[in-house]
Amino acid sequence: MSDVAFAVVDVETTGLSSAFGDRVCEVAIVRVQGEEQPTSFTSLVNPGRPLSPGAAAVNGITPEMLATAPTFSDIAAEVSRQLEDCLFVAHNAPFDLGFLAAEFQRLGTPLPVTHVIDTLALARRYYAFARNNLGAVAEALHIPYLQRHRALQDAEVTWRVFSTMSRDLIETRRATFADFLTPAAALLQPVGDEVASLPPLLSEALTNHLSLEIHYVTQTQVVSIRRVDPLAIVPNRDTLYLRAYCHLRRDERTFRLDRITQMRIVKARADS
Repeated sequence: MSDVAFAVVDVETTGLSSAFGDRVCEVAIVRVQGEEQPTSFTSLVNPGRPLSPGAAAVNGITPEMLATAPTFSDIAAEVSRQLEDCLFVAHNAPFDLGFLAAEFQRLGTPLPVTHVIDTLALARRYYAFARNNLGAVAEALHIPYLQRHRALQDAEVTWRVFSTMSRDLIETRRATFADFLTPAAALLQPVGDEVASLPPLLSEALTNHLSLEIHYVTQTQVVSIRRVDPLAIVPNRDTLYLRAYCHLRRDERTFRLDRITQMRIVKARADS
């Protein structure tokens, strides 16, 4: 793989759905090729809209930090240059790729990405980690991960995860480099097909019928901890909701995704 150039990407966003108007608020790209010293590009991005409570709680980015940041149109040419002629690598690639594609679409510019390597997909396909979010995978592979949910640190850890995985898969499991690749077009889902770009834990819970413990910010700004059984993602105007069975209320409830600040998988549901 020494002749292959990689662009390892992470974005932080105002919410979970580019299809419903959420925007990139931070981007990082780490370029790696062979034995050359990796280079990096990172920038906060003024999204032109508020961060959701959930996003702000996760990434720690504040409105004050974004007020003087460049807009995406200001940095689009540099982002394009960083991605050009590289394989796009990300953890939960449909999420990062989808948000960047939406930003480039707003500018009427094609996204210069043809093939993608998704370390989340590799984790699910080849390994049996207890959890598949980036932090859990890094921990399982003994990779230090100090500052989470900021774009540059996440991109750097993603590169270490991919380096470790690819070496293991090629040397011990007879995988080929071609096994890692997915056409970018296959990951860019049509508007309305949101499950592929959800946070990994939520996607995993929906797919495998698992229970979640969520920290949910109510309309009165109180954080409520709930155990829920996710049932479906429901779009309503410009917002996505999680429909789930709530063990506290003993009934089905809907939760705004942009108000969920934390989540963890609890166990398999009783009905699975």
